[in-house]
Amino acid sequence: MEIVFLGKSKWIPDEVGGDAPCFVVDGKYLVDLGYKSALKLADIGISPAEINHVFVTHCHHDHILGMPLFLFYKSQKNGGLTHIYGISDEIADTVMRAESMCLFDKYYKDIKFTEVHELCGGEAFEVDDLKVECMKADHSIPALCYKFRIGDKTLGILGDSRYKPEIAEFFKGCDAVVHEVSMGIGSPVHERFANGHSCAYDAARTAVESGTKAIFLVHCSLDSAEGCISAIKESYGGDVIVPDLGKKYII
Repeated sequence: MEIVFLGKSKWIPDEVGGDAPCFVVDGKYLVDLGYKSALKLADIGISPAEINHVFVTHCHHDHILGMPLFLFYKSQKNGGLTHIYGISDEIADTVMRAESMCLFDKYYKDIKFTEVHELCGGEAFEVDDLKVECMKADHSIPALCYKFRIGDKTLGILGDSRYKPEIAEFFKGCDAVVHEVSMGIGSPVHERFANGHSCAYDAARTAVESGTKAIFLVHCSLDSAEGCISAIKESYGGDVIVPDLGKKYII
């Protein structure tokens, strides 16, 4: 399984050329739509027209604001139908608003550009060679965690969420987990963050309890990255990676 990160920053990127967390798996499955997802895909040699399946963790701005540009770019390249998966409470409305931004209802009334798949958490299904499972995350708005399996490799995707033992259990057997650390280094013992985010010590608990071999850190500010890595390594012996944008990671 190949993962390329298009963005990894906090909600407002703090690095030149950065973007909010989003990544592509095996060149055809896109997770979240940061501000510049379509352009970032083009930068690594993937046309958005080649992406037919998009998985949205939740509908906060930094994870969906790239949707209108992505859909418009794809429509102009005759990319066909895009299947968009997301939380049932919000994904259909979000896609409708993105299509409205593209003026599809004005200029392309007779063309269907998207197929929305509303998920409640607990579903398991297959898309081409990808096996997908999902569960509800613990965020400030409705959100999902995903588990992707291709062949004998499995990737856990937290999205934005607080630590929850059930999520660590969900990620058991994963070869790697993509985990947010919006709250920075944090502390070994703390109250659950009211904004529905995690710190490095939450990521460490999830990594240890799930038994994953590697953890990728996203939503990580530049000034806390090294501290987050060090904090996690206090209790976790696997690989801890703040990914480089555009680099291919194989799990």
